[in-house]
Amino acid sequence: MVVLALLPVAAGLLCCLGGALVLRGGRVLDRVQCQQSRTFAPPTAEPWVDQLTWPQFLLTNEAHFAGRTSLEGAASFLLQTRQGVVLATAAHLTGEPGGVLPPLTRRELVDAERFGQALERWWAFPRTRPRERVAGLGLAAPSVHRDWLLLKAGPVPSSLRVLQLADEVPRVGSRVFLVGCEYAERDCVQAVRVGQVTAMEDGLLRYSVVPPMDPRGFSGGPLLDARGHVVGVFSQRHLMKVDAEGLALEAESDPSLVVDALACAASAR
Repeated sequence: MVVLALLPVAAGLLCCLGGALVLRGGRVLDRVQCQQSRTFAPPTAEPWVDQLTWPQFLLTNEAHFAGRTSLEGAASFLLQTRQGVVLATAAHLTGEPGGVLPPLTRRELVDAERFGQALERWWAFPRTRPRERVAGLGLAAPSVHRDWLLLKAGPVPSSLRVLQLADEVPRVGSRVFLVGCEYAERDCVQAVRVGQVTAMEDGLLRYSVVPPMDPRGFSGGPLLDARGHVVGVFSQRHLMKVDAEGLALEAESDPSLVVDALACAASAR
């Protein structure tokens, strides 16, 4: 296990070859993609983060594909980037975990033309408010960061908040907020769990969650730092500690978009 104290700006960067930025794990971003990388949030906290009521930013998905079953549920959210607003979710939802069969291939998830041929429509909206929907219009560039999937977003209703990307990966011991809804909570539109980062394992942030939860339904939801900025997307791969009722006491999220954006920023210096 690798315990993460604080990821430096250049973390994730291995080398630059032939104009391409090669990241840990073999992921490659070219210079154009780095120039289109995410926009970091300012260092100040969001004004709502210490309030009892947060703006609505958690969305659920309704995606239909040609010749495949549909994705209905799980989570997504809107994120500000240099390209504009994107719809962020978990790539694994375009396969069996999201009910999509046959699964989309890796090539379809990174090739805009192939993805456009596969996708019929993608809507994202607060769970009980489908009229406040945002369209996923196709792949952003780059579209995949490990288990992150980024889509170009259509017009955003004024009732929805667009989140911003954190400029660092949280330290072990840092406070985080997991935002999502359990599948069983059909009337839930947005719920917040408070946690503390305990480690990084296999590239995933691990953290405690209070209150305990059933993780089904959280995939694709945002993990926020203490300032209200996005540090990960929910993507659980390991068995987690549970209580006597089988509810999870900890969870995992993928910070790869933050890591990649930091590596791109470092390469430009």
